[in-house]
Amino acid sequence: MKRSAYLLAVTLAACTIGCKHKHRIKIPEAARRTLHALYPAITKSTWKVEDDGNYEATFHYQGKETSIVLSAEGTLLEKEMEILQTSLPAPIKEAIQKDYNGYGIEEAAVLETNGIVRYEAEVSKDDETFDLIFNADGNLYKKIRKEEDSD
Repeated sequence: MKRSAYLLAVTLAACTIGCKHKHRIKIPEAARRTLHALYPAITKSTWKVEDDGNYEATFHYQGKETSIVLSAEGTLLEKEMEILQTSLPAPIKEAIQKDYNGYGIEEAAVLETNGIVRYEAEVSKDDETFDLIFNADGNLYKKIRKEEDSD
């Protein structure tokens, strides 16, 4: 009996240490319906709950990584689609060259929130990485320092 209890304890400890547990989240049906109404061909998506309680679905659409943020009621709050770095508008590339000289553009995306289109450029140099959000004219809207382990 002691041996069985010992083996059970060792097995549970090994699983606790070695197994990654993915917590399943419950996505509101209204959010799911909105995703499928906007992108009916999407069959695979990854969902997460954002800090503000909204839901982000990430998927591939027309060969590009795309994500949308939805409220629990299914309202579309934001859309983000990756683009080629070369597709950033010239004023944005010029602003990065001027204000972030020496930083490389790692990723680029177009964002749409409430009908307003902005562009995101992830830039890095040495151990510094930022998400820079611009309007099409190259005016910096927001600068977000990224932590080393973030996506």
